[in-house]
Amino acid sequence: MAKIPNTKLKQILKKAKDKKDLIERLTSYDPDYVITNLTNIERLADIHFADNDKKKKKEFKIKEKKQTKYQKFIQDNFQDMRKKYESNGETMKAIAAMWKTSSENPKNGSGFVENI
Repeated sequence: MAKIPNTKLKQILKKAKDKKDLIERLTSYDPDYVITNLTNIERLADIHFADNDKKKKKEFKIKEKKQTKYQKFIQDNFQDMRKKYESNGETMKAIAAMWKTSSENPKNGSGFVENI
């Protein structure tokens, strides 16, 4: 039982046109190897010769995440608070302090609980 070197296996794989052609080429090179590793060869061929169209058609869509109440609060109040403070850091600290006492903050016992 001989083992086909990876370089030779890659060359055969590149030259093969389809799964059947790959198995024929490997059989002509080393029949014992094909007999003992047929399931692995078939799996390799399935992966290599799979329809690339399916992979291309898959579009990875990034779902827009719903803004949290805190993010919405910052968005609503940032411009007004920015006028009062010099830096963004000071502005954000002031907004955070406002958020702690805000009625929009679910932790302040507004009675509203959002289930996600």
